[in-house]
Amino acid sequence: MTVAHFFSFALVCLLGCPLRVLGQANEATVEGTVVDQAGEPLPGISVRLDDTRGVATKTDGRFIITDVPSGEHTLSVSGVGYTTQSIPLSLTAGQTRQLAIRLEEGTTEMEEVTVVGKSEATEVREQAYAVEAIDTRALAQRNVDMNQLITRTAGVRVRESGGLGSNFDYSINGMSGRAIRFFVDGVPLDRYGSGYSINNFPVNLIERVEIYKGVVPPSLGSDVLGGAVNIIPKTGYGNYLDASYSYGSFNTHRTALSTHWTHAPSGLFVNLQGFYNYSDNNYAVWGAGVQVANPETGRAEEIRTERFHDAYRSASAKLEVGLENQAWADLLKLSFLYADNHNELQHGATMASVIGEATRAETSYTPSLQYQKDDFLLPGLHLNGYASLSFLTSVTIDTSSRTYDWRGEVVDRQPTGSELGAGRNGKSRLTLSSRNGFYQAQLSYALAPYQTLGFNYTLDDTERDGTDPFISDRTASFREPQRVTKQIASLSYELETFGQQLVHTAWAKHYSFAASTVDERYITDSLGRRPVAFPLDNDSQHLGYGYAAKYTLNPRHLLKASVERAYRLPDADEILGDGLFVRSNPELRPEQSLNVNLGWMASQLSLGREAKLSWEPTLFYRDTRDLILYLVQQSRNTGAFFNIGQVRGVGGSLDLTYAYGDFLQVKANATYQDLRDWQEFSGPNRNQTYRDRLRNTPYLMANGSVNLRRADLWQDDDELSFFWDVQYVHEFFLNWPSLGARSSKAIIPTQFINSLGVNYARQSGTYSLSLECQNAFNEQVYDNYLLQRPGRAYSVKIRAFFNQLI
Repeated sequence: MTVAHFFSFALVCLLGCPLRVLGQANEATVEGTVVDQAGEPLPGISVRLDDTRGVATKTDGRFIITDVPSGEHTLSVSGVGYTTQSIPLSLTAGQTRQLAIRLEEGTTEMEEVTVVGKSEATEVREQAYAVEAIDTRALAQRNVDMNQLITRTAGVRVRESGGLGSNFDYSINGMSGRAIRFFVDGVPLDRYGSGYSINNFPVNLIERVEIYKGVVPPSLGSDVLGGAVNIIPKTGYGNYLDASYSYGSFNTHRTALSTHWTHAPSGLFVNLQGFYNYSDNNYAVWGAGVQVANPETGRAEEIRTERFHDAYRSASAKLEVGLENQAWADLLKLSFLYADNHNELQHGATMASVIGEATRAETSYTPSLQYQKDDFLLPGLHLNGYASLSFLTSVTIDTSSRTYDWRGEVVDRQPTGSELGAGRNGKSRLTLSSRNGFYQAQLSYALAPYQTLGFNYTLDDTERDGTDPFISDRTASFREPQRVTKQIASLSYELETFGQQLVHTAWAKHYSFAASTVDERYITDSLGRRPVAFPLDNDSQHLGYGYAAKYTLNPRHLLKASVERAYRLPDADEILGDGLFVRSNPELRPEQSLNVNLGWMASQLSLGREAKLSWEPTLFYRDTRDLILYLVQQSRNTGAFFNIGQVRGVGGSLDLTYAYGDFLQVKANATYQDLRDWQEFSGPNRNQTYRDRLRNTPYLMANGSVNLRRADLWQDDDELSFFWDVQYVHEFFLNWPSLGARSSKAIIPTQFINSLGVNYARQSGTYSLSLECQNAFNEQVYDNYLLQRPGRAYSVKIRAFFNQLI
């Protein structure tokens, strides 16, 4: 699809519907405002025409119904707690009827009232984008981390290299790596350091998780290429205290605390959140890569042993103080975040290289300020401003001369070498210091009823330098300061037509990138062969655009489509390496992709008195150029990021949910994705892997879960629940399928993991106890080649949640 074709398509979609409405001279429009007796607008009021078509009033109490045939009609206006009004209407062709409706509070007593509303998670899923929203409130009692939770989503695969705190990589509909961005309430997560990464978040600190697949709304304001994960912190509980502690296999401890206090008359509030995670990660490993030398034969033999140098610790504390509901601000919030982690390193890019002493640690400090205001400067203009300054320090210590095997025994000593520096000429104590400034402004303006103009601007500026006391005769690239600056601006337009049944959103996004980096090259002169740092400056400008639409067939069925030309600018770590297992590659180019999503959402379809069925099939298309992938180079026990000229792929997923009352819920999803190398020529030569399935990428995945719940089992307000989760990933090749003999290819084997658990809660969830077993059948699990994850693991979690303390 060319740029001209896209804008033609978007123009037709945006303008065609309004013109169609104007062109139908025999139809009328009904619009107005619904208020209470005091004249205050009433949102969420049902407005129905002839009991066949209806809309709900918006936050300002307004509604509009278009395409109404001329003639006699009856308008019914109703809401819970208000007396229903029936208004006769006589409409003529082309007429726009304006109404001002005032509802009186109802006085009729009813024995029972059932109110059915949409949760925020449901409203997110009903956006035009391919998006999943996980409401974590029902999962807060379980001992599950965010990676385990999100990888059960259709089209999503989280690949981990080990136990708690290990490296991980998200794949969403075939896009992976840095193409996936992470946010906390719309703010990018990566500036807080690895101690505050998504895998460290306890589930009971979070309200919900939003997962965008492919096309991402412009409001997130980042260079997202293939998807985004947005964490929404816990809110809306009044004055509360939430505390939990869990203990599990491999000496794993996890604790979390969240509390909120507000003084309603003044609007003053205080939030405090924190967590602490620790694990020895001393799980059993065996098989390929776990080998020691037989002293009698000198040959390498596989053994079964425990990891002995893989302990992980992370901690975080976040304090927020602010004011809300003031005449000059809806929200003013000052925050301070501290996070750190410490990680023992057990092996390199594969388990064939054993490490016994090297470590890595990170610490970050981040103050931030947020301001929100409706009707800012003029009616209908909303402002959300955010600014933060992060200071991050990481230290990698690699000074040991000893060489270890998988028994934890010293097998050799190299006085001039080190564990990570073998083959790189020496020891290292690399300290990287980064300063990141992030500034964001979001504006939205109601141009007219059901028309909204949005603007988003972000400035992301990172400075980094490094020191190493062992640098004199080795790596020179971190001596010089480096800087990466990204600026992203987007303009969007939203239009609701056909009585809000059809909603369009179109946007354009400008990307600006500037980098001052260093490339290390070896030269030979009078001083001998030595590394020299050469400064490199790079900048680029790109224009992206997108369009999304959703059509509500009826309250149970929704169709959605979205398309976007997006760019993703390389990060500093990808270009420069990380000082550990990622080597530098200054030649990296920005990724770009055309993403298309189609979906059909059918929800809560009745199968009887209490049985409900929901399903959501989705299709996607990706055409990505200069895809950035991390590739392991086994001969060097390291890897680097490389551009693959072009990758094209299609795929789809099916998500099913069956519920029988509150007692039983069964979920299942399956994903198939066919991603292929679409670069036909490499220079003058034909590419040998042209149209090959993309290497080191899973293509068939499925998940399932069964949840049973019984309330008021032994006493009032108690609850017993049981869950069983299943994950399946079909085997896939590490390298290109067409190269080499199939029998000799390296593969990541099929994964089939079962997890079980039971939870008991008392006093409507005030106290709870959860027992869980992950990987119940102790399968040997690999997400990445020769990097074994933990086997069977048990855990127990206790939680106390006190609401409305004051």
